[in-house]
Amino acid sequence: MIKLFVSILIILLLNNLVESKCEDFQNCPTFFVESLNNIVANTYGSVITVNGVDFGSDVIGETIIVEDNVDGGGATVKVLVPDSTLEIDIPAGQSNKNFTIIAYFLDYNYNQTFNYTYEKPVITSYTFKMNNGNDQGVGGELSIIGKGFSYKLENNVTFNGQIYKASNAINGSITLVDSINPTNYLDQGGKFEIIMSVGGQISESVSFYLFEESSISKIPKLNITGGKSILNGSFKTSLPNLLNLKINNTPCEIESVDANNLIFKYPSVAKVGKYPLTITFGDEIISQDVEYVIFDEDDDSDDDRPSNSNVLSYSLTLISLLLFILKLII
Repeated sequence: MIKLFVSILIILLLNNLVESKCEDFQNCPTFFVESLNNIVANTYGSVITVNGVDFGSDVIGETIIVEDNVDGGGATVKVLVPDSTLEIDIPAGQSNKNFTIIAYFLDYNYNQTFNYTYEKPVITSYTFKMNNGNDQGVGGELSIIGKGFSYKLENNVTFNGQIYKASNAINGSITLVDSINPTNYLDQGGKFEIIMSVGGQISESVSFYLFEESSISKIPKLNITGGKSILNGSFKTSLPNLLNLKINNTPCEIESVDANNLIFKYPSVAKVGKYPLTITFGDEIISQDVEYVIFDEDDDSDDDRPSNSNVLSYSLTLISLLLFILKLII
């Protein structure tokens, strides 16, 4: 049994070894490791694959000797496939600096340089859970969702111009943990602005409206030929690019949005009937059916304008009234 185990172990080790084609480590014309100079690493860490040829007879998982620059990020380089593929393991971090590491091969006779930076913070959405029994404002647990947040240190969030403490990031989400809760001073639907600063890199400012959930309160009927319309409800952002609106799985262009109104262009459909409408905000999805109908020829939107027949009726009534007034004057 022991002999069998030893035999299997030897086979595995041999399979993980590759004879280098370069017998002379000082002169290896086939040596190649691709250069990667613009790596943008995730703040939670990244593993980058690097292709190469004849960079040495190494065992899978063996660590290549590297030299970090001053204030190095601590990245390592390992063999993934001998004489073929490497992987750069960049640890979690945050910074506005450019990091450089030099990897050495074939007894220090060859090297390759890699450069990387960390991604900037980007805010994409939020979640809010309201506290029960709060007497002042809405009040509750506010979590900001995005990327480029710090996974190693607590984050700072600028909320309506004031800085508040937030937790370390977990799966792209941070939660406000400051002793002062800024949502206590907002009403439902109140507007607030968020900015993040992580490792010296600053996010774009994002405006939100404070709701526990997004919702649609009124869906108008739509014209089968397509057009423009408006939804009423509770919408969490003023930025159309943070929302995704689809009808029958076809993307719709959002022209503008505020806390209670969303103006959008919608596609045509082949026939009248009900079709699914969905709005996505981060991981939150609201879905309802919208009804397509045939509008009057001159009616290209679902406002409450009168039809042509009603306009004619109104006109005749007005003329009759004017004639009656003239008759009384005369």
